[in-house]
Formats: sequence, structure tokens, C-alpha cells
Amino acid sequence: MNIFRCALRIVMRHKIYLMVYAGFLAILVMVQYSSSDASKTAGPTNLEARVAVVDRDGSALSRGLIRHIGRMCTRVSVADDPFELQDAIATQLIDCVIIVPKGFEKAFTGAVRQGDDLPEVEADYGSFPQVGSLVSQGVSRWLSLAAASLSLRPGASVSEISDLASDAARAHADVHEVRAVSHDGDDAPVNQLSSISFAVSAAVIVCGGLALVTLGRRGVRQRMCAAPVGPARLSAFSLLACALVTVMICAYFSFVILGPFGPGVGADTAGPAQIALALSALFAFSLTPLAIAFLLAQLGVSELGLNAAGNTVSFLMPLLGGIWMPVSFMGGVTRAVAHLMPTFWMNEAITTAIGAPSLSADVLSRVGVDIGLTVLIACAIAAVGLAVGHVRQRERSA
Repeated sequence: MNIFRCALRIVMRHKIYLMVYAGFLAILVMVQYSSSDASKTAGPTNLEARVAVVDRDGSALSRGLIRHIGRMCTRVSVADDPFELQDAIATQLIDCVIIVPKGFEKAFTGAVRQGDDLPEVEADYGSFPQVGSLVSQGVSRWLSLAAASLSLRPGASVSEISDLASDAARAHADVHEVRAVSHDGDDAPVNQLSSISFAVSAAVIVCGGLALVTLGRRGVRQRMCAAPVGPARLSAFSLLACALVTVMICAYFSFVILGPFGPGVGADTAGPAQIALALSALFAFSLTPLAIAFLLAQLGVSELGLNAAGNTVSFLMPLLGGIWMPVSFMGGVTRAVAHLMPTFWMNEAITTAIGAPSLSADVLSRVGVDIGLTVLIACAIAAVGLAVGHVRQRERSA
């Protein structure tokens, strides 16, 4: 029991690791999903671009185009000077500048009558090229409508053509937003609960592994072996303390997601039993980083190496396990590697648990198989750690 308390004191003594891998990562999780929820509930919005238009043609066609741009977005007056235009873009006073070159109307009407390609206006974008690209598409659409109107009514004046193009551009089809209801459950809760595997892995490997590495040092190990306690019991108490730390870390990050200040994963789409089943998959997954920490401790990794390995492994497992990138987007070899990742089976279990309309025998069996495979991977890694520790112990005894 003293070994158990000693391992817990080792973890609690390194407060900087707890602050970084528990506090800071929890803040990142909450900020990430609060911003994603805000973007989902915001809904579609109209284009609000600030555009400066430089009319060097002064024709009826250019004036009609300017009126269309004014209806499409916000016009900002900027002098026709290269320095003024560049300064307005650099200071984000405008998002885009449209320049109608001299002789544009003559070139436009000539191209329409001869069937040539239409001339283009000059466009320069600011810090957000997507906004400028949308404005350019709107301008090109208006010019195409003007060209079609001129082709259909060759005797009409340019002013009439501009009015026809503007009327056609203002015509919109009735759009009704229909939200699709998936019978497989909402993907957002699944992704949120699965994505914290990165934080759980990093915290467990570093914090739990720190106790194992410290207790595995030669001097500490020799003093513990001098006590009237067998080596197996010493190792069991050490692993039990790290397992308690692992459970505390999982419970902490689960509270971050499901607590009153979290994004409320699954609260609106699944019942308590389904959420509990999904959390059991997360807790089963946490055995894998614990086994990795045990393996690293048996290899004699230093504290710096433990941090490096923890961050690297916790990044690769969600990436290769299909959490940050769908498995369908991966190649054949990478897809095969994904099925060896515990994050893949954890994600499958969470998806099945939360996505199911009710907990049936089929759902429980599928989740049970996924959790079993997750635990099996952890046991395989722990077995390698035991073998490495046995070999190192024989080398020290020789």
C-alpha cells in the first residue's frame, strides 16, 4: 500500500504536467467544440464583402455593373491610385478591388457580336481570397447575363441590356432548408467523444508513465526490493496506482465533454445507457496508453523521452485510427494499419453505441467485440512490456 501511495505522490508532485496535459488540453477541447457548435448553429449567411470599384471606362455597361456590385456587397470609395488601392487592401479596408479597364464596353459588345470570348475585369483580392473569388464569380455571372441579353436583343441599347442583366441577376429560386435526419445517429457527438482520445493518451502516457519510470530507476527499485514484499506485488501496486490515475484522467475529460460547461456530447441524441456504453469504450481505450507507458518504463526511457513518445503516439493514434481523417479517404496500406489502431475500434464502439436508436442485443454484441479488440491491443502491448522487463532483469542479474 505504501508503494501505491508513493506512486500517487509522484504523479501529484509534478503539477506542471497535470496543468499542461489536463488543464491546458481541456481548455483546448472546450474552445474547439464551442467554436464548432457556434459555426453549426449560425446557419447560412449572405455575402458581406467590402469592394472598391474603379471605373476607368465610364460607360453605361460599367455603370450597370457598378450598380449590381453595390446590390451584391458593400461598396467602399477608394481613389484610383495604385498606392491607395494597395494600402486599402493591406489594411483590410476592402476585401476586393474590381477595375473596369478603359474601352471595356466596346470590347464587350464586339466580342458578343463576333462570338469571341468575353473580356474580363481586373480583380485583386485581400487577406481573404475566398471572399474576392465569390465577388468575381458574381461579376462574371452578371457579364454573362448581359452577353446573353445582347445576343437575344441585338438592337437594344447598352443601358437596356444592363437593366435586363440586373433583373435576371436578382431572380432567385425559392430555397427551403431541409435538415436530414440520420437513423445512424448524429456524427457530431461521436466525433467529439472520440477526439478526446488524443488528450487522454497524452495525459496517461506522460503522467502515468512518470510514476512507472521513477519507480523503475535502479536506486528506487533496489530500496523497494529490500522491503519484505515480493517483486510481483511491488509491480502490481505500481500498476494499480497508474490505473487509478488513468481512470481519474478519463473521468476528468469525460466531465469536460459531458459536464455543464462542456458541449454536451450525446445528451440530446442518446440515452444515459448509450452514453455509459460509449464511455466504457473510452475507458477501455485508456488501457492502451497505460500499456504504452508501462512498455516505455520497462525500456528505461527518460522523462524527456516519455514526453516525446507520449505526444507522438497520442497524435498518431487518432490520425491513423480514422478519427481525424475518415478511413475511406486513406489508401489501402494505411487502411490496413488503421484496423490495428485501438482508436479505430474505440471509434467504432462509440459510433455504434451512440448511433443506435436503442440498446439491443445486436448493438451490445457489436460494441462488446469492439471493446474486446481494444483491450486485446492493450494486453498485447503490455505483454511486450513484460517480456522487455524480464529480459532487462536477467541482464542486470547476470
